[in-house]
Formats: sequence, structure tokens, C-alpha cells
Amino acid sequence: MPPMRFPIILSLALSLALSLTSGLASAQSPSSPSSSTASPSPSPSITQGKVYFGGGLGPAVADVEFTTLPDNRTFDDQSEGFFVYAGTMFGENLGLEVYYADLGEYTLNRRDQPASGENGTIFIVTSQAYGVAARFITDPTPSGAIAFVRLGVDFGSPGVREAPNCGTPCDREGIRVTSDGFLMAGLGVGFPLDRGHLTLGADLYTAAAASMFYLGYHSTIQPPSG
Repeated sequence: MPPMRFPIILSLALSLALSLTSGLASAQSPSSPSSSTASPSPSPSITQGKVYFGGGLGPAVADVEFTTLPDNRTFDDQSEGFFVYAGTMFGENLGLEVYYADLGEYTLNRRDQPASGENGTIFIVTSQAYGVAARFITDPTPSGAIAFVRLGVDFGSPGVREAPNCGTPCDREGIRVTSDGFLMAGLGVGFPLDRGHLTLGADLYTAAAASMFYLGYHSTIQPPSG
């Protein structure tokens, strides 16, 4: 996959997040003086607890680089993934969290013997990410909707293993995989749901060489009073 796809994905997701948040803020603005005197209805806040946790799942895309890749091999860079995280808020808009993401499995396939029909998966590329990230959260709209940005360090890496039908000996030439950087970045929006927020966003993991769109849930734990 071309390296420029990641910035394009994140740019599109950022535009969507900002559009949704701006639309919600405009829709919830007071329309008359009388509405400003009414008591606001309570809405869940993503920042009201000291400890928070959550996760999400969705489609993932690999950005694995091969040292060399023969013409008779194709790489399927589409998969599914999930992630989980937990952290602590410092003030109303800043949090610090640890995370783990399983970004799925991707297959390297061969088509070198079409006459005998020996096409199939010869190697499986896996991608996991883990690290520490800061979470920046906007003030909620009157309806409780928010936007957020995650920025951190990714200590993950892609891995490769032989598939059962790789053959003996299994030719490993060209299947060494590499990744570029150690950045973790993400953004999204959250909508009030029960005691937390339903979240929609996109994450980039450069060390794990993958990105994902997700639907998730974020919740907080209110510390005991007094």
C-alpha cells in the first residue's frame, strides 16, 4: 500500500469528526432567550471521571513493506482489528492512557503454478501494537457530544509466519517485513450513550504498520466523593 494512504485516511477522518461536532454544536445552540433560563438536562461527560477505559473494533489496513516481493506473489492488505485502552484524566481535557491493538492478519499469496492450481496463502503477516498515548478531548456540546485526538508512542511491530501450505523448503526470500517510525495517532468523535460515549474514529500505528477505522465505546469511573 502506498505510504501516502495513511495521511489521506486521517485527513478524511478529521474532516468527518470536525463536521459532525460542528453540526451538533449548531443544532444545540439556544433559539430564544427563554431557552437560556431553562435548567440544562444532565448529559454524560467523557471527562467527569478520573479513570477511563474503552475499546473498539473495525476494518484494518496494513502498510507492510517487503524487502523484495517477486511478481508471482500478491499481498492482501485488508483485515479486521480491535483495540482496548485504560487511562487517567488530568483535568477536564487531557488524559494519559496505555493501549493494546490487534490489527489482524494479512496474507501473502502465490500464483506461480497456475497450470497445477497451486495458488494459495504461503505466508501470514500479523500486526500488533501497544504503547502509551495522550488523549486530548474537546469540551462537550450541550448534547454531550465530544471530539478527541490521541497521540502517543507505538512499540508494536509486524510479524510473519509460514502458512501450512507454504511447502518444503519454504522460500522466505522477499518476505522480511519492515515498518517505519514509532508514532501512534488517532482522532474521533463521541456521542452520549448510557454511562459513556459511543465512539467513531480512525487510528494509525506506524510501528505496527497498520491503521484502522472503528466503532467503539468509552466510559469513565467516577472516584468516590470525599
